[in-house]
Amino acid sequence: MPNYATLNELKVWLSIGTVDTTDDASLTIALNGAEAAIDRYCSRSFVAAGTVASVRYFQAIDANLVHVTDIGNLTDLVVATDLDFDGQYATVWAATDYQVDPINAIADSRPVTAIRARRGGGETFPVYGEEKLVKVTARWGWPAIPAEVKQAAVLQAARFHSRRRAPLGSIQAPELGGGERLPSRLDPDVQVLVEHLRRSWFGLAL
Repeated sequence: MPNYATLNELKVWLSIGTVDTTDDASLTIALNGAEAAIDRYCSRSFVAAGTVASVRYFQAIDANLVHVTDIGNLTDLVVATDLDFDGQYATVWAATDYQVDPINAIADSRPVTAIRARRGGGETFPVYGEEKLVKVTARWGWPAIPAEVKQAAVLQAARFHSRRRAPLGSIQAPELGGGERLPSRLDPDVQVLVEHLRRSWFGLAL
């Protein structure tokens, strides 16, 4: 089931009546494809964080910083480290030992993308080769799906759906004097919408 935009939202954009179910299957495929294309372009998913926390493991950048997958809700957040290199992650950090980064991310409807060891706290991150010695339990995702991602999903899905009339990559456009070539990459307007949301190697600057 598509996450970023609903089937009815796409139908409205395409001026298809919501009671008309003729193309529901192909429209759903287009929405799913649009989501995958946006996620691949941005190197992240924008699905909203759920109510269940799960565990993921990370390699710290240094003793004071670890970049994490997007965290969209700080409830149930737990940080633990494996100081003995035995896979047990027995050192559980107190809330006073770390600070989420960006610190105002959740309030700004953006995800936490890093955790910093707090100066004066009792813990630092272990670093040993490429071992993932940091265990984070969290509600992964975004506080809510960004409005620009919803719009991008509709635009890109509409473009994909139009390929039904363009098996060779072009559609007839008499007003333009012939065929209009469809872009082989992400729709340019979609790129404008989500460019600022792309993940960089060093986390997301918000």
